[in-house]
Amino acid sequence: MMNEARDIAALCYKHCDEAVGIIEFLEAGNTLEVEANYCGGAHIANLIRKAMEQRLVMSIMRMHDGGGKDRETLLKAFTLLDEPAVRRQVSQHGGDELRLDAAIARWPALRDDPVKGKIRAVRDYESAHNIPSKASTRPFLSEFMRFSRDSIKLVQDLAAGTGVAFVSFGAAQQIWAGRAAAYWECLQRKKRVTQSRQAQF
Repeated sequence: MMNEARDIAALCYKHCDEAVGIIEFLEAGNTLEVEANYCGGAHIANLIRKAMEQRLVMSIMRMHDGGGKDRETLLKAFTLLDEPAVRRQVSQHGGDELRLDAAIARWPALRDDPVKGKIRAVRDYESAHNIPSKASTRPFLSEFMRFSRDSIKLVQDLAAGTGVAFVSFGAAQQIWAGRAAAYWECLQRKKRVTQSRQAQF
């Protein structure tokens, strides 16, 4: 059970490593200026952002699926870590006990976050299947980003707590922020225009 919890932590860390880059690209590209000045037109900019949003939805919600036998999810990992013996084994194999305690303390709020249900509906009925009539109210982009970042913070602590990864995503975030800004900038028109729009997820 200890190895299973560590394997899940490693897999979730990998998902979050990708999610950090996607978030920076979305935040840099989800501006009125980008949409108004994108050299391929606002429609192309929207398609690029939507594709990134869909990938982020799938990566984040994969970690938040149920805890069935065939699923390597956060729910399964924290269910395993409910066992004192498993936590002791994890600590004995190089895990940071304080970081693990922090992850365990943070998990209930994220597990029960009402935004998660909205994002899951987008994943289930729009990304995975085209059944929009079954989708609930879509979350605001700010809600989705906040939930994604909270998930990443939790996984950082879980990875360190189980001893599978101790590197924070802070440096990667800065690198991707620079790359994202450069990407959107190089695709802007030389002659800028201004346009108003309400950003939506």
